Amino acid sequence: MGFIERLFGVKATEPGAAAARSSIQQQIESRLQGMPEQRARFLAAFAGLLGRVADADLEMSPEEMERIRQVLREHGGLDEPDADLVADVIHEQTKTLLGLENHIYTRVLRNNAAREQRFDVLRALFSVAAADDNISTIEDEEIRVIAKGLGLSHEEFVALRSEFAEKMSVLKQLPKR
Repeated sequence: MGFIERLFGVKATEPGAAAARSSIQQQIESRLQGMPEQRARFLAAFAGLLGRVADADLEMSPEEMERIRQVLREHGGLDEPDADLVADVIHEQTKTLLGLENHIYTRVLRNNAAREQRFDVLRALFSVAAADDNISTIEDEEIRVIAKGLGLSHEEFVALRSEFAEKMSVLKQLPKR
C-alpha cells in the first residue's frame, strides 16, 4: 500500500475541507467515476504538487511525465489506465493554473498527513524533478517552497535534497577537482 493510499482513510480535519475543491480534484472526480471525494481530494493534492514540480521550469519532459505515472501507480494506488488519466489531467491543468492552487494542495496534505507521509511526498517530488537527470534551480526552489507549505523544516528539506545531490544542476556546474 502506497503512502498516498494510506492518506485516503484519514478524515479531513481542516475547517471547510469539503468546500475547497481544486480544479484538478474536479477533473479527477469527473474522469474517475465513483472515486470517493476524500480519495480524490488527496490524490488531487498529491498529483497537483507532482505537476507543479514537473512544470516549474516551464517544461514537462517526457521522462518527468513517465515518472509521474510511475509515482501515481506505486504511491497513489492507481492502476495503469487511471494513472495515465490522472497524469493527463495534471498535464492539462498545470499549464493553466501555473501553481495557483499550490496552497490548497499543501494545506490538504499538511493538515491530514503525518510528518513521515509529508516527507515521502517531498521525496516523490524530488524523484519527478530528477527524472530527466537534472534538477534545475527552479525545480529545487519550487520543492523548497512546497516543503515549507507542508510544514517541513528547512533542515528536513536539505537532508532529503542531499539524496538527490548528483542530479542537482547547480552542483553539476562546479569545477571537478
